Amino acid sequence: MYEAIKSTKKTCIAFKIFAGGQIFLDKKPEEILITAEIAIREAYENIKNEDMICLGVFQKYINQLKNNIDIVKQVLGGGTGLKEIAM
Repeated sequence: MYEAIKSTKKTCIAFKIFAGGQIFLDKKPEEILITAEIAIREAYENIKNEDMICLGVFQKYINQLKNNIDIVKQVLGGGTGLKEIAM
C-alpha cells in the first residue's frame, strides 16, 4: 500500500492502518498503545507530506480518540510521551 501511495502524484488517505483492529489481537493491554504508535509512525514515515491517515476508533472501553490524537502529536513532534498517555 505504501509503495502505491508514494508512487502516485495525487494526495492520498491511508486508512485501515490498524487492519480493522487485527494488529491488536493477542496483545496485552500495556502493549496496545505501543502497537498503535508503531503503526502510526510507520504510516507517517511511508506517505507523502501532503497525504493523511484515517484512524477508526472504538470508544466503548477507553478513549481511543484521545489516545490516537496524543500518539499522532508525539509522532509528528509536538506531543506528550506515551507514559503520559497511558495515565
